[in-house]
Order: sequence, then C-alpha cells, then structure tokens
Amino acid sequence: MTLDEVIKAAEVGSRFKVSYYPGIAFYFYREDYVIEGHDWDYKEEIPTGMAIMVMVGDDCEHTVDPDDIETIPDDAYCRDCGQIGCGHNVYS
Repeated sequence: MTLDEVIKAAEVGSRFKVSYYPGIAFYFYREDYVIEGHDWDYKEEIPTGMAIMVMVGDDCEHTVDPDDIETIPDDAYCRDCGQIGCGHNVYS
C-alpha cells in the first residue's frame, strides 16, 4: 500500500496487518515526520513517508513502511487482544 492508501483506509475505520508482525492487527495512528529547525520559534515537520501504527490492544507506536501494510476484514481479528484469528470479540 501507499501511505495515502493507508490514510484513506484508516479514515473509514479499517484495521491492518504488518508483514513482519504476523497475527496481530494494527490501526493507523499518524504519518511519521522529523522535526527540523535550530531556533526555538522555527520548527518544520518533514514527512518521512512512513506510517506510525499501533497494535490493537496496545499503546506502543511502531514506525512502518507502507509497503509492509495491508488491510484486514473487520471479522478477522479480536478487538480486545488484537490477535488475528481470535474469535473472542469479533464484529461481523
């Protein structure tokens, strides 16, 4: 996916999986950026092209390349633990 595709999918409530974290659902938190500027009143946010993703049921941020992200269906993951395939709290 591209970062724009991830953002658009997140706007409609989609959840995602990340290729190197198999079995865990994620949500899109925000676009990643670096802050540049050397003066206290001058700061510029420069986009990196990466996505900040958070595991469902967690609060740790992960910087992820959008190429490693794909959407998952609403009934594919548990909304409590975030495990893909767990049928405990699944919406269909």
